[in-house]
Amino acid sequence: MTVQTTLFGLEVRATGTAVREDGRWRIARLPSGAHVGRSLVERVPASSMFPTLKPYDTILVDQDAYLRAAPAIGDIVVLHPPAAALVRTHRCAKRPPRGQACAMAGRRSSKVQFLKRIVAGPGDRISIRDGHGIRNGALVAEGYIRPCGSGGQGCDFPRTFTVAAGRYYMLGDNRGESDDSRYWGPVAAASIVGRVQRLGP
Repeated sequence: MTVQTTLFGLEVRATGTAVREDGRWRIARLPSGAHVGRSLVERVPASSMFPTLKPYDTILVDQDAYLRAAPAIGDIVVLHPPAAALVRTHRCAKRPPRGQACAMAGRRSSKVQFLKRIVAGPGDRISIRDGHGIRNGALVAEGYIRPCGSGGQGCDFPRTFTVAAGRYYMLGDNRGESDDSRYWGPVAAASIVGRVQRLGP
């Protein structure tokens, strides 16, 4: 059944399980992939953004966010990672020097969608120490992350590199449990689907 309902204060026509409450029809569970205007409703699939986002949280992805503005540091975004992100080995387009995260992603993007936070942009110098980002020589204020812990995989990439023009460096907030730019490199602006605009349980 298709009904007119309200989501995040916006009227939306959506198909899903409809229930009647207080004399009005509403969607009991809005299906993933529905649209609110040009924004896309999705559900968080995994724990890579914990504690900021939990599995099965609902997010609204603003697909028009970057039509007139560049992606910003700190934005949580939905993106298409490089195709190499989906393989087990040789994920970085160019093998990095010892102690450095992947600096060059493959040219081809995948069709899957990941959810990450932008921690560095074009021209920024980036390294990782104890799971924390070091951008342009300064420790990034990241009170929202879950550190990856001492000695955890991917906690330390102390060798600095510069993010290429038109690329963005993505990390999950759950640093010990996130598959991100550390392993498959910064992504092109064209691979960013949209900015997470609203959150909900």
